[in-house]
Amino acid sequence: TPGIETALKTYLYYLRKNEIPAEEIIRILTEDVKTSNSAYHQALIIIAQIETLQHAQNREQNPDTQTQINRLYQELISQFRTQDLDNFTLLNIAQHLTKNNDQTQAASYYQAIIDSKSNISKPEARLGLAIQLANSKNLTPEQKKSAADQLTSILENPFTPPATLATAHYHIIQLHLKDENWPAVETNSLAYLKYPLDVKTHHLEILQLLALAYDKQGPANPAKIDSAISTYAHIYATALFSIEHSAPAIDRTCQLLWERNNPAAAGIQNGKSDRQLAYETAYKYIRQTKNHLAQRKDSIPETAIETWNNIQSNATKTYLSDPAIKPFQGQP
Repeated sequence: TPGIETALKTYLYYLRKNEIPAEEIIRILTEDVKTSNSAYHQALIIIAQIETLQHAQNREQNPDTQTQINRLYQELISQFRTQDLDNFTLLNIAQHLTKNNDQTQAASYYQAIIDSKSNISKPEARLGLAIQLANSKNLTPEQKKSAADQLTSILENPFTPPATLATAHYHIIQLHLKDENWPAVETNSLAYLKYPLDVKTHHLEILQLLALAYDKQGPANPAKIDSAISTYAHIYATALFSIEHSAPAIDRTCQLLWERNNPAAAGIQNGKSDRQLAYETAYKYIRQTKNHLAQRKDSIPETAIETWNNIQSNATKTYLSDPAIKPFQGQP
């Protein structure tokens, strides 16, 4: 029942707060905690051990700890029937199997939750099955529609938790992306970005997709170019020193400005033309990030470095070939 799960979670939190080592917590759970021999209670103790080990693993990665976690999950799978387990435990197992790419077995655990009499974790289980379908290869139009309908029903359920809502929205965006349905990518990305920060775990990725959606609609709707530029600008301002994210955003911003080529106008862009702004944006970006790039070059993807070099070339050569550009003094 939820009361027992909550009590056990509270006890684990108390032990961790008092800095009890994971090994000692495992000993307490397996030796000192007294429970009935029911499958339900025994499974909860195993899940508590997994949670303890996972918490330790999150603090410090250890392959031996991960081996213990996998062994305990296998114990749950091999020794307990789905009908003997509560939905909380079934969901933990299903998510573990999904993470380890055992989609078929994971589906059986998600389905067991849906078939149970309890409503606990049902939105999460429906989401798990919908994501499996949405991520399937070579989807037929009927399967795509079914996946979209399942995800939409999760969004429309007033009892769906916020984290599950955000995840469902993320996968709806991915479906529209496969179809290159840019208006739908735009609409759903804007909706996703309104979720609280603690549940929108793909925040930066969705910002990038929103910028791309505006960008792709630009040729038919010039107003979307303005939105694309401002969204790309938000990305590089948010992730300036993450070169793999900021460099493509800066590069595309400058390209859009250069191609649009609006003249200088009073009260717009501080009175600067598009091309002047493209030059200044590229110049300032190189100046701000060059030391960071030099220090972290070995850990930055090669494609990001190539994009950064392209921005530098534009700032120091290409853009300066336009006589209308007013250059800064010195190299960036």
